[in-house]
Amino acid sequence: MAAADLMLIITDVIPNGVQSYYSRRSFLDLTPICSGIGVLVRAARDCSVWFTITFSFDRFVSICCQKLKTKYCTEKTATVVLVTTCTRFCLKNIPFYFSYESMRLINNVPFYCKTNSSYYTETWRVALDWLDTVLTPLLPFPLILLLNAVTARHILVISRVRQRLKGETKGENRSDQEMESRKKSVILLFTKLSAAQIETEYTLEMSCPIDDVLKIYYMILAVIGVPANLLTIVILSRRKCGLSTCTTRYLVAMALADLIVIMINAVLWHISFYYFPGTFLDIAPVCSLKTVLASATTDCSVWFTVAFSFDRFVAICCQKLKMKYCTGKTAALVLTVTCILLCLRNIPYYFTFEPLMIIDSVPWLCTVKPSYYADPGWVGFDWFDRILTPLLPFTLILLINALTVQHILVTIRVRKGLRGQSNAKNSRDPEMESRRKSVILLFTISGSFIVLWSVYVIEFLYSKITGTNPADYTLSEFIFQQIGWMLLNLNCSINTFIYGLTQSKFREQIEKMLKYPVTASIRLMKK
Repeated sequence: MAAADLMLIITDVIPNGVQSYYSRRSFLDLTPICSGIGVLVRAARDCSVWFTITFSFDRFVSICCQKLKTKYCTEKTATVVLVTTCTRFCLKNIPFYFSYESMRLINNVPFYCKTNSSYYTETWRVALDWLDTVLTPLLPFPLILLLNAVTARHILVISRVRQRLKGETKGENRSDQEMESRKKSVILLFTKLSAAQIETEYTLEMSCPIDDVLKIYYMILAVIGVPANLLTIVILSRRKCGLSTCTTRYLVAMALADLIVIMINAVLWHISFYYFPGTFLDIAPVCSLKTVLASATTDCSVWFTVAFSFDRFVAICCQKLKMKYCTGKTAALVLTVTCILLCLRNIPYYFTFEPLMIIDSVPWLCTVKPSYYADPGWVGFDWFDRILTPLLPFTLILLINALTVQHILVTIRVRKGLRGQSNAKNSRDPEMESRRKSVILLFTISGSFIVLWSVYVIEFLYSKITGTNPADYTLSEFIFQQIGWMLLNLNCSINTFIYGLTQSKFREQIEKMLKYPVTASIRLMKK
């Protein structure tokens, strides 16, 4: 196992990591050698994983199969098993040498290598890929779990039997050399298997394309998010949740913005791209328009949250301004102006895209122009966009929450002093109860916003500090970027559940709406 791990480090880490970062182009980058290194990496990885399986099976036989132990657990058997395993996996990976092609020609010399496009279409290559994925890591994973479970069960049974035979008191006072020996063997086995499980899970995740995860994620997000936001809009619009008019309008506007974000990002973008490719939605002008609408609605969703947070701050901390600002008319005006300004601000985005490809004189799909990351005007616009959403909202929400908490703590102390310490404990304070519900709703919404947007903010700061163009991201950086977008869109689907957890009257309205079709059907049947 150590030799296989060493070979994996030599063939994978040194050529792909150390050599690519610290050395210029060398003979290791020639296409034939690059292809050979790819085969060696696969073979070393397979041997490392399956040597772990053979070791775990050897320990299983040693602990659980005493009759077979003397024949199987020998140096000769171990040598035969290891050599046979290594030979099989080396032969299995030879066909992968022919799945690579040259990436570029420099002075008629082929450099670097990439997977052939036919690798994903030809039947035998697809079957080879499936065989490779099943052998490493799909099959080792259940084998490791099975061996762990059987070995642990056998040890527990043997421990109980030996304790009964030796007597419980003697078992406590006298060490059992056999069990001590097995304990050390099991600790070594389980430690190695735990590491193998982590390696197997990692390999399994990396073997699954991120596109498969995105396809499932956005489908689930649309199935849950669209009905949830529609339900929220209907319930809040009926005004039976005990909320003020201005609060209701802010929450309805937030739910409507979240609904549109999910419809555009999840349905029109991802679901249409993965499940209905080649429709009019993929034409370049429509693609650019979708991006502008997605950006505008996301900005509205974020800034409606800021406006709601400020409204609650005024209602709790500014009693003189509360009567004038916390009204339905002011809320409608703030929401309308915010929406118009943010929509106008996103119009320039339409001109930052260009067609990704042209088929029969028709431009398809869209990609950001290279000048967007180099032209000073567009770079400034990008900074302005990221500061406006979400850096500035982050700061404002944290500031508003801090001021609100400080005011509430001061108010509680003052009211306790005026009402008397003992009297305050024995009687309810309706004013503080009302503020408490409002603050719980405010903190839950703004807290979820900060948590779910944090990955997106980290990715933006990383790209700007390191000067990395998002178009040139590595696989791990691209996955991190996609996780940020996934969490960002998730923020638009959870507000319904937040209302349900924090507002009892909202839960009652949901129950009534869910029961209504049943009760209506019963009434019709009685008539």
